[in-house]
Amino acid sequence: MANAALRGPFGRIPLGSTHLNIGYSADNTLVVNETPLPTLFATINPNGLNYTINAVRDGVWVNGQPLRLGLPRQLQSNDTIQIQQTALTYEEDQPANYTPIASSGSDMNPYGDNAYNARAAGTPALYSNANAPTQDVTPRENMPARPFVLPGSPTPVPGANPAYNSSSDWQQQGANRDPYQTPLAPPAPPPFVPSQSQSPVTPPPPTGQQFSTPPQRPQARLGSRGLRTLLYALAALLILLGIGSAIGFYQLTRPQPVTTVSSQYSSGTTPVGSVGTSFHVLGYKFSDNSPITFLLDNNPIPQQPSVRSDDQGNFKADLPVTPVWSVGPHKLTARDGGSYLAKNVSDLTIVNPGDANTPGPNGAPSDATGFGLQVKVTTTGNSPRTLALFVLVSRSGTVCDPETDTNQPLTTNGKLQDNTPYKKTSSYTCRGSYKAGKISYTETSNNTKDDFSDGTTCQANSPFTFVQLDGTFTNGTTANGNFSSPAYTLNCNKGGGTVNGSAETGTWTATIV
Repeated sequence: MANAALRGPFGRIPLGSTHLNIGYSADNTLVVNETPLPTLFATINPNGLNYTINAVRDGVWVNGQPLRLGLPRQLQSNDTIQIQQTALTYEEDQPANYTPIASSGSDMNPYGDNAYNARAAGTPALYSNANAPTQDVTPRENMPARPFVLPGSPTPVPGANPAYNSSSDWQQQGANRDPYQTPLAPPAPPPFVPSQSQSPVTPPPPTGQQFSTPPQRPQARLGSRGLRTLLYALAALLILLGIGSAIGFYQLTRPQPVTTVSSQYSSGTTPVGSVGTSFHVLGYKFSDNSPITFLLDNNPIPQQPSVRSDDQGNFKADLPVTPVWSVGPHKLTARDGGSYLAKNVSDLTIVNPGDANTPGPNGAPSDATGFGLQVKVTTTGNSPRTLALFVLVSRSGTVCDPETDTNQPLTTNGKLQDNTPYKKTSSYTCRGSYKAGKISYTETSNNTKDDFSDGTTCQANSPFTFVQLDGTFTNGTTANGNFSSPAYTLNCNKGGGTVNGSAETGTWTATIV
């Protein structure tokens, strides 16, 4: 095994065949007096002809490289070991004139301790970085050892005990001795009595190659300007916190109004209205007993009803649709007298009367509603008469007489003005429409002919309008308008000439049935 030693603030310590523990507590082989150091920090172990170092805690560096925990590293001569603030040097192959100190029970070191013995289990540490000797230290076997005093601990004071009065004699003798010979044996030391006034011993600087400690983060110092800036920042933060708290309190306590809008009519999920209808509006959480203003597309609605919230800030109102509401999509909201606006905005749509199942003008049936009309016609002129018709308005808006307007031949009996009888045969078709409370109906006669008993036949050369009705609804169930029946001509065979139908006009009224 190579001759190896550690050199540090406590001197030179040869390494033997047993491991060496380095730590803070007194039960370590090598005690390093640094308060943050753990009880056991590292171990140095023989390994064949060499030695290895094993880190038990973080903070062990070899040649500037940190050791990984539990991963031994083989030491080379002149390796530098850094443990906390303590620097050590590993040395091998001592000079040829080096002779270990003889092992003798009476040998004493120059500091009054038994020579630096290898420590048996349970005995104090052999080496400390206080009162470091300047000569090599050889471990001795089977001898109790007393550790060197750690930095910050009381140290023995020569002269404090009479046993030390003659210490100069053997020190003087030792000065002329060969340092590699066995040292003189001084008198046995007296029991150690610490002096309360003595200052801690500062270890000498380490010899040999020095190991630079890992870079330390510089300690920031806060000057007066920095303190002033910090105070300003804290004041600004407190102001912002106060403002934020006030805003938060205001947001929590201020009215948070909302509205809901509904209608009898809709397109999908959107409420729909037309002139003559109303939207039902409910409001909540407005200012108490406050006037309410309705806004259509952010503008106050003209001619809106007077509405106030109750003592709970709630209201309900029917908002009529007037001609000033344009057809198309809109947004409706409400605002109270404290200028608190509803948080939500309601979508709605305005349509022409009769669309989207809304009633037509004057409450007429909607455009998509089918209904029947019983019509009474009163003609004017030289020969007034009364006619009864029935027309059916379909959901698609067409208007016809379902009994006669089938385009199938129909036969009726009649008389001329001179009471000459005849049989009339004709087929009828219709056209008509209903929209927004307005109704029109036209009945057309096709293939019309009159047959007389003498065999004469009179026939129209082309279809002609037989009945024309136009009118409007005056309310939800009643309509009226004008009636007309244009003149027509039938041409007769057998030289019979023609038959002329007179034009008629008049009025009509109708009721939904």
